[in-house]
Amino acid sequence: MNKKAIGFFFVIVILLLSIWGIIFYRNASIEKVLEKEGAIRVLEQIDTGNSILVIYDAGDFIRGEELRKGLLGWRVTKRSQATNDRGDDIVFRPDNLSIISTDNLSIHYGYVNQGEVDYIRFQSDLFDIKHKVQSYYWYIPVVGEDQGVFDADQFSIILKDGSEVYYPFKELQ
Repeated sequence: MNKKAIGFFFVIVILLLSIWGIIFYRNASIEKVLEKEGAIRVLEQIDTGNSILVIYDAGDFIRGEELRKGLLGWRVTKRSQATNDRGDDIVFRPDNLSIISTDNLSIHYGYVNQGEVDYIRFQSDLFDIKHKVQSYYWYIPVVGEDQGVFDADQFSIILKDGSEVYYPFKELQ
């Protein structure tokens, strides 16, 4: 090879490495990727082994996303439907519920009126999970084969007065 060809080769390699570096830097952390998605605050971050499930607040809505790290940094591989109902007068309704799933884990999450609701409950023949409401959002991680699907009688909320209301929460409309 002559000197011109070697010089050209090194210029191309340096250019490609520079482009890769810029892309990787912009995606170097989960926070940087979520910032581009509009996230104001990360609410929950769960490591599944192969990926990270994140629930974040974007001001007008909360959303769940799955992120995986690759050669170019972190990237969003899956998004859930955003839920955007934060009205103080609403106790709970199906619009307050969303699900993000990966492999054998799903996260059920959403908004909740913490002044009215004491617990979020998800149950099946294999488990009974109660999440104590402590904020304007809630989440329940569910592991297993049927984690992304549920029957109406498996999901409920327990109000501060002790009464339990089941999905789709028609009693609260």
